Amino acid sequence: MALLRWFVLASGPSLCDHDIALVQSEKRRYDLGWEGATPCGVIAVNSTIFSAPFADICYAWDKKWWTKYLADVKRLGCRRITAGKGRPGCEEFPRVPQREFSEDAIGGNNSGHQAVNLAYMLGAKEIIMLGFDCQHTDGEAHHHGDHPKPLGNATNCQNWLPGFRVLSERLRERGVKVVNCSPRTALDCFERHRLEDYLNGR
Repeated sequence: MALLRWFVLASGPSLCDHDIALVQSEKRRYDLGWEGATPCGVIAVNSTIFSAPFADICYAWDKKWWTKYLADVKRLGCRRITAGKGRPGCEEFPRVPQREFSEDAIGGNNSGHQAVNLAYMLGAKEIIMLGFDCQHTDGEAHHHGDHPKPLGNATNCQNWLPGFRVLSERLRERGVKVVNCSPRTALDCFERHRLEDYLNGR
């Protein structure tokens, strides 16, 4: 059965333990078969998988990141997905360079964007985004601290904004509800909510 609701947890500084716990609770309710629980899955982007080890999928595009962390992610037992080729130990989905969205391949120029496209490819009709700051919030690039060299630290995140606007339009055209529940964000193209309020229907 395709999961219609996907949480996508990116690495922005505003992602907090409280919101991660709320997502984990929603996933546990579904996994345990609680009455009224919404079928849902969780994609964690890059090192966010270590803050949310309950996620169904770890998605990362950066080959250097996989080289450093593949063994650690394998121990968590989640699916490991990337775009393109040359990342042994991962499921490799096709990628469409220079495209912001695709029906049957992964578009976008950063892992968070690509993970949202992946959620659509997995059948999502509702995508809840967290950690999508797309800015250095309070001087920080990630909620988990900087990546060690030679990994990058979102130095060009301002360049991601136009691509997200295209992604938003394409998903809206296809009837996919996308909600950005990141407490701090530079994105203005998605519906905004506080996660707790959204989950409680307020």
